[in-house]
Amino acid sequence: INYASLLLELDRLDEAEPLLVSALAVRKSLLPADHPEIASTYGEIANLHLRRGDWKNAVTAQQASAAIYIGRTVRQ
Repeated sequence: INYASLLLELDRLDEAEPLLVSALAVRKSLLPADHPEIASTYGEIANLHLRRGDWKNAVTAQQASAAIYIGRTVRQ
């Protein structure tokens, strides 16, 4: 995901997107559903959509990220 984050910072969104989607799929297959790395990846995907001006998908991804963090906080 670090390379994808770099690509986001360089505004190379079309290159970053498949890496982020792949990272999310791998993390979801290996980690518990409430793992912070999954939340972080959703946050990066939200950032990607935000940079594109795709507000709907940015909000959806950010909500997925927030739900994980909030769920973890409530249980602690």
